[in-house]
Amino acid sequence: MKKKIVLPLCLLLVIVLINGGFDLVECRPHRGHRLRKDDYMMFVFGDSLVDAGNSPPTAAGDDRGRSRQWSYPYGSSDEAHGNRPTGRLSDGLVQSDFLARILGQAESPPAYRLRQPNEVDPSGVNFAMAGSGVTAPSSSLKSGGPPSLSNQIDQLSRLVRHRIIEDKDLDYSVALIAFTGGHDYSRLNVATSSDDVSSLDT
Repeated sequence: MKKKIVLPLCLLLVIVLINGGFDLVECRPHRGHRLRKDDYMMFVFGDSLVDAGNSPPTAAGDDRGRSRQWSYPYGSSDEAHGNRPTGRLSDGLVQSDFLARILGQAESPPAYRLRQPNEVDPSGVNFAMAGSGVTAPSSSLKSGGPPSLSNQIDQLSRLVRHRIIEDKDLDYSVALIAFTGGHDYSRLNVATSSDDVSSLDT
């Protein structure tokens, strides 16, 4: 009985999607929502899925030249940036750009690395960096490596503590957290003990 129902439902879903059924989806602000797009800030945490230029053009200690996301073919389909690399690991936009567009912004908030001292862009801050992980060792940041999720949250906390980002900015903020998990899993193998797993920084 269940098999007889599942197949027709799957076919119906495919037909609806092919015929443009996705046009029926709409999003409305909830009651009390402020409608001006500059009333909120977007904060982005993660790795290469959402990095909008936090990885420096030249990697620390790398004498071979530019980091790969600052070289062709990255950015080659990104007309908004002149088809040039922008530090995104994509030939165009990354997830943070798409969410920003859904929320009415032109693109992801600027990279944390590019912000001016004692100020942030009104659209928010992108703390994400390619190579980051949720459980990256704390020594990674000190040695010039990418910040872990907790390091990225610490960067936001410092901005709030120094009142560069005010409490009222957080009231209507949006946070995007996106990690592939590959950098965390690559540090584990069959020889990793449960004690090693429990000692990972989070």
